[in-house]
Amino acid sequence: MMESGVEALEGDDYTFGILMKGLCLTNRIDEGFKHLAAMKSPGLIPNTVVYSYNTLLHALCKNGKVGRARSLMNEMLEPNKVTFNILISAYCHEGNVVQALVMLEKSFGNGCVPDVITVTKVIVILCNESHVTEAVEVLERVKSSGGSVDVVAYNTLIKGFCKKRKAKIAVGYLKEMERKGSLPNVETYNVLISGFCESGMLD
Repeated sequence: MMESGVEALEGDDYTFGILMKGLCLTNRIDEGFKHLAAMKSPGLIPNTVVYSYNTLLHALCKNGKVGRARSLMNEMLEPNKVTFNILISAYCHEGNVVQALVMLEKSFGNGCVPDVITVTKVIVILCNESHVTEAVEVLERVKSSGGSVDVVAYNTLIKGFCKKRKAKIAVGYLKEMERKGSLPNVETYNVLISGFCESGMLD
C-alpha cells in the first residue's frame, strides 16, 4: 500500500496491527522489525506504533530473546503498562529477579503500575528465594501507587512468611487482605495452619 502511494486512511492502524500480530504469531520476527521500521513514517497514529512494539516485544520474549526485547524497549518514546508487564514477566520466567526488580522500578518511574498478574510473579520469585522483606516492599509500593493486589499475591506472601517460621506476621497479612476486600480462600488457611504446626504453635 505504502509503496503504491496509498495515503494513510482512518482504520489503517488496525491493518498495521493485524499484520504485526500475524508476523509475530508465525515467528517471522525479522519481518516484524522491517514492518516496524515502515510504520515509523509520518502520519501514523502513535498508539499503533506502541501496539506493534509491544507485539514484537512479546514475540521476542516468547522466543527467549529478552535482551533484544529490552534493547527494543529502549527505542520506545512512551512505553506503556503493557510494555512493562511483558518484560517483567519475561525476567521472572527466566528467574532473573534483579532485572525484574530493575524493570519494575523503571515502570513506576514512568508512571505505570504493572497489573496484578505481573506483580504476583515478582512476589512469587522473591518469596521462593526467601526475600520476603523485598516482596513486602513490592506489595506496599504497588498499593501506594494505586495498583491492585489479589488473594494469590497475599497467599504467596503469607506462604513466604510461614516458610521462614514467622506465622504470626503472616496472620497480619490475612487480616490486611480481609480489610482490603480480598477474601481468603482454602489455600490461605492451609498455609497458615501448616505454618503454625511447623512452628510448634498448635493452639
